[in-house]
Amino acid sequence: PKMNRTLMYDQYFLHRSYFEDLYSAEHPCPREPVPFDKNRARELLTAAGWTANPATGLLEKEGRPFRFHFLSRDGSTDKFLAIYAQDLRDVGIEMVIENKDAASWTRDLDEFNFDMTWAAWGSSLFKDPEPMWSTKEAARTGNNIAGFSDPEVDTLIEKQKTLFDPTARHALCRDIDRRVFSRHPYALLW
Repeated sequence: PKMNRTLMYDQYFLHRSYFEDLYSAEHPCPREPVPFDKNRARELLTAAGWTANPATGLLEKEGRPFRFHFLSRDGSTDKFLAIYAQDLRDVGIEMVIENKDAASWTRDLDEFNFDMTWAAWGSSLFKDPEPMWSTKEAARTGNNIAGFSDPEVDTLIEKQKTLFDPTARHALCRDIDRRVFSRHPYALLW
């Protein structure tokens, strides 16, 4: 919300689905965007055993600081990452930004050589959730970059392949969306 407000003047809506276009007045999306709540994050991190090092301000667990690398391919997005990095720092997490060219970014994605990155995707009239969400795609390069694996989603993916009625297929994809959203493999943006 802060990025949308401060950098985009509230001109975008925040996602609450991996298939936003499957929802309408007839089929409203039942979810709200995941709230950004630093206090709740602090509680969860404490419960997970992370404690602040007074000398660095970073959270540590078993002597290891909470630090991760964000793989980026476009310097024009640094303004968004600066806001995110500051909010992470406020709770004791350090994000190191690695800017690479598109070819290096793609190679690192294909080799699962990243902690965090961002990506955008599109789809057609007939949704094909298999490349992004199927377990069999989780270890292959170029598709399921989150490594997402869920037997229930796999069953729904196979079932939707047999449906040729867009209404029935979209209903099944909303079920896939519900299940994937509950696992949060991506932080949805705008």
